[in-house]
Amino acid sequence: VLKNNYRSQGPKFSKKDAEARSSRLTELDIAMIHQLSREHSFRMKKLENSFEASDASSPRKSKRSGPQQDSLLLEYSPIQAAAYAASRVPPIYGAIHKVFAELSMRLPTFQPKRVLDFGSGLGPTFWAAQEIWPGRMKEATAVEQSKAMTELADDVAVRLGRVEMPVIPLRLPFLSSIPKERFKQHYDLVVASYVLGEFLDEAQMVERVHDLWFLTGDVLVLVGPGTPSGFRGLMKAREAVLKRESDKAEKA
Repeated sequence: VLKNNYRSQGPKFSKKDAEARSSRLTELDIAMIHQLSREHSFRMKKLENSFEASDASSPRKSKRSGPQQDSLLLEYSPIQAAAYAASRVPPIYGAIHKVFAELSMRLPTFQPKRVLDFGSGLGPTFWAAQEIWPGRMKEATAVEQSKAMTELADDVAVRLGRVEMPVIPLRLPFLSSIPKERFKQHYDLVVASYVLGEFLDEAQMVERVHDLWFLTGDVLVLVGPGTPSGFRGLMKAREAVLKRESDKAEKA
């Protein structure tokens, strides 16, 4: 049921805007960008294969009271981060924007003020949140352990300026780095996009999803690639959250 006559609209970029933004990304030759993009796809395919081959029959149970250090396999050099920005960030932004638009339609009173993005990359989650809920976000936490990606994200944030991105995210390498004062308060919106497939094995992925759910006050959004492996990863994550809540209900 649609309420308030809400209609999802994508970002409006003119040809002039697109040319200006592309000219500010990097000075890499387009052929090199394509080559690095293929390299990234190859690395992700290897990760998917190792993920599928891992023993997922008995995920480890967590007895901790808070998030632990992340364990991701992919690391980016500065040139790989630039190639990722040129080739992958636009479609990732589009996917997150569509999810947020749907969320806004289904929950019209939801206005997230505190947002956590796990595996934030350049920060497209915050761009989409600012567009869907303009002026509502007051606190943003970006968890990204790639130094090259974080440095490029800072550069992009400066280029966007305070008008387009009024909230500067607090950038941290691990979930365990979240300050105690922020950790004690749940986040209105927690997002993990295109990162679940980068874990060493399924057990680690499930543990991290439990951590993210622990930090979630209202909504947890998980986004993944539209591949068989990506779909299975999302279903495993969903199952982990539902099982955790089911176990808590039974104990209560």
